[in-house]
Amino acid sequence: MIAADRPAASSKTRARILACGRRIVARTGVRGLTVRGVAAQAKVNLGTFVYHFGTREGFVTELMESWYAPIYAQLLDTSANEEAPPLVRIRQFLLRLAAALADNRRFVRNVFIDAASEQEASIEFVKSMLARHPLLLFGLIREAQAAGELRAGDPMKIGMFLFGATLFPSMLLGVLMPERLLAGDALPFVRNVFEPEEIELRFELALFGLKPAAPCGSKDKKVKGKTMPLKRKSSRPATEARP
Repeated sequence: MIAADRPAASSKTRARILACGRRIVARTGVRGLTVRGVAAQAKVNLGTFVYHFGTREGFVTELMESWYAPIYAQLLDTSANEEAPPLVRIRQFLLRLAAALADNRRFVRNVFIDAASEQEASIEFVKSMLARHPLLLFGLIREAQAAGELRAGDPMKIGMFLFGATLFPSMLLGVLMPERLLAGDALPFVRNVFEPEEIELRFELALFGLKPAAPCGSKDKKVKGKTMPLKRKSSRPATEARP
């Protein structure tokens, strides 16, 4: 092998080891990952593993980041697309995040189980995630508020509400619960938690509570695109006879 080929070969070996590690985490979590197991599955010796990653902890940290980085890059692109209105970008952001959960449900489930089991690498990774893509969502909410698309309020609280209404069913039923709940005989609302149409519906329902407040003293309402005067409620008791 000529010298110019060595960096490329080394990069491929590194990528192969990381891919094997991600498969192990999806299957058993970090708690089931060993250096010998990763090396055996990647068909490399222990010296090669140590050369590339040093320690198990260093490997796990890079493994987690190698999984999350492409997802975060997509979310960053979505949030930065100023050609689309903020509310459209919020919808696309949540749909992309839901797709990432659906495509990686076993991996995500094990990361959270590991964190709950006090696996230090998983705890640090979850903390790192929570300091990144949620901030993108909060920024989009601020833009939507400035554009008059969402009501005023703490962007963090509104973001938590949107996540809870839109993605929490997917997270709870589709990721954290056993996969047999999603089997063919599962209830439709369980089986369809990752369907884009269902996620968009939950998003639209959540928006009803987040629409900007009507101007104080407004006496009109819109019905099917037309402005209609609000009917005044009579103060006459229902049982009182009219003259």
